[in-house]
Amino acid sequence: MNRIAYVLPDDDNDDGRSTYKPSTFTRLYRSFITIFTMVLGVITLCSLCLMLYLALNKDKIPYFSTQVTVAIAKITGKSPDEIDEIRREAAKRTSIYLPNLEVKTPQNVGAPAKEDVELIQIGRMPSEIVALKSMANLSNAQINNAIKIVEAAEKHNLEPLFLLAIAYTDSRLNSDASSMDGIGVIAIKPEDAGEVAGRLGINYEGEAMLKNVDGNLSITLANIADLKKLFHGNIELMLYGKHMGRKKLLKTLANNQELPDATSRYAQRVLLNYGDLQNRIQQFF
Repeated sequence: MNRIAYVLPDDDNDDGRSTYKPSTFTRLYRSFITIFTMVLGVITLCSLCLMLYLALNKDKIPYFSTQVTVAIAKITGKSPDEIDEIRREAAKRTSIYLPNLEVKTPQNVGAPAKEDVELIQIGRMPSEIVALKSMANLSNAQINNAIKIVEAAEKHNLEPLFLLAIAYTDSRLNSDASSMDGIGVIAIKPEDAGEVAGRLGINYEGEAMLKNVDGNLSITLANIADLKKLFHGNIELMLYGKHMGRKKLLKTLANNQELPDATSRYAQRVLLNYGDLQNRIQQFF
């Protein structure tokens, strides 16, 4: 007699097939692997997009010194590593996207006054002042202001001719000058003067101090010297920082933004006057 074998159905499966239920740990492990794989995929995709962006925009990313990196990090809240990543990917120059300022100097400017040459020979007048006098008709007060600038330049380890170019551009050497760019023989905005004085430990006595030559130079030259240190002597960045203010310039650099037209034009004017003075010095002496 043939015997028939019966398979009793499982409690959870009416068709007689056996079922497998993974444990709670196994389900959690599988979920973790799935999420980890998705996150890794997103990170990889973002990295590829960043590499593509850097490749397409490498000429617009500034190179920053270590000091600039730290300063930007403090102001923007980004970590130094984030800022430094941009720095490493950029071309090795200070700021590629900043305007390329060409300084054209005039030729054949003529000889200085004979009496001025004699004053130079006996040590009574710096050659920088003679070059400046040959460029413009200056009053005695303007000449005295220029002499104070030359004397103060050494204290701050700054080039006198560069400072004279700034002062001539800002105020024509007039201590009571006032414009949208600031107040004094070397223009500075009152709010910027307060920030500079507080940061560098200078006693700031208000706007009246900025119209006093000695008071003005104590703040403006300290500011320019600080910008020189920050930007490792890059003249263009020093001028941008002077005109915009240190913090605004650093934020502009950090966000890869273009400079205001007024700032670019200001730097161009200073550099033109600076080049003119340099040319006169070379031709005279």
